[in-house]
Amino acid sequence: VDELVKYEQPIFVYIPPTGQLRGGAWVVVDPTINAEVMEMYADDNARGNVLEPPGAVSIKFRQKDVLAAMKRIDPVIKNLYEKLKEVEPSSDEAAILKADIKAREVKLLPVYQQIAIDFADLHDRPGRMTAKGVIREVVPWKSSRVYFYNRLRRRLAEDEVAQRLIDAGDSINKLSEAREQLKELSEECGAKWNDDISVYNWLMSDEGKAQVGECIANVVGSSVVSQVMKLGHQDPNAVLKGLMGLITELKSQGKIEESDALVQKLRAGVTLLN
Repeated sequence: VDELVKYEQPIFVYIPPTGQLRGGAWVVVDPTINAEVMEMYADDNARGNVLEPPGAVSIKFRQKDVLAAMKRIDPVIKNLYEKLKEVEPSSDEAAILKADIKAREVKLLPVYQQIAIDFADLHDRPGRMTAKGVIREVVPWKSSRVYFYNRLRRRLAEDEVAQRLIDAGDSINKLSEAREQLKELSEECGAKWNDDISVYNWLMSDEGKAQVGECIANVVGSSVVSQVMKLGHQDPNAVLKGLMGLITELKSQGKIEESDALVQKLRAGVTLLN
């Protein structure tokens, strides 16, 4: 678990056909221990939950609950209870009715318990696991190799770009935050975010690389602006001296055009403020 927590490359957990992930084993590989890189998937014939269905039923649907359900649902038991209300509690007829109710309950108990187990099993199936968000997607065994190949190369390319965004400035600190920015950019550029092949092709294309480069440059620019503003609050005169020193240094290096452009931008900015 310690190694999974600090691992930085994509991790895919897959429950194969007829496979079951339960109890302590689930805790060890649960994606929440490193949500930035871990994803869980399952075949459509897999199962997963903390408890097995019989265990869940023994806790959530005890025998008293089963008997209450019988009394509420079964027409024979309902009729017997109605008759029981009409006779003296201590009479022989009441004893016979109680015996009939008990016999009916004993007969129905295995049926109700099996239905409860089947119902609990429905909660362990991949469709329900997807709806609860404990797995990312249902991946059939037959297509799993192709799916994970496309998923892995997309994640590797995506995470490399996401890390560049994180390194570009202070506004983005997590892979998840960088992915959200990439998601917005990809959708603006026509890539389908939920399609691994579409996103990978966009990231690898010349157009996609240029768009990502522009996005990173914007993040860098925003970070510099933020830092300058922070320094300005601390010492406005020092910021002004720094700008003047930069202009002088550019001129001394022969970068006259860059120096003049910076002066013009500063003048334009002052004009707008006035």
